[in-house]
Amino acid sequence: MFILSFFYDMIRANIEVTKEIMTPELHMTPGIIAYEHSLRTDFEITMMTNLIALTPGTMVLKISDDRKILYIHGLYIENKEKFIDKMKNGLERRLIEILR
Repeated sequence: MFILSFFYDMIRANIEVTKEIMTPELHMTPGIIAYEHSLRTDFEITMMTNLIALTPGTMVLKISDDRKILYIHGLYIENKEKFIDKMKNGLERRLIEILR
């Protein structure tokens, strides 16, 4: 289930970024989010950052020194709380389910 949901998110993001490139008008709302995660190990954090990097339009810029916060750049951040909720209840929750 994790792989299918991740591929769905990745394909959807690819379509959004492709449409952005193909149209003359910009619809992006870029921003940087400080995302406090619930991951425990370096492996979990590494997996999360790699999955974020694989999704077009998102990139982890920095991990805080205490490893509790990921600074994520996104091309489509219209609502900070909605973005965080989507990460927390989507990618992070599914990742924790398969790793723990």
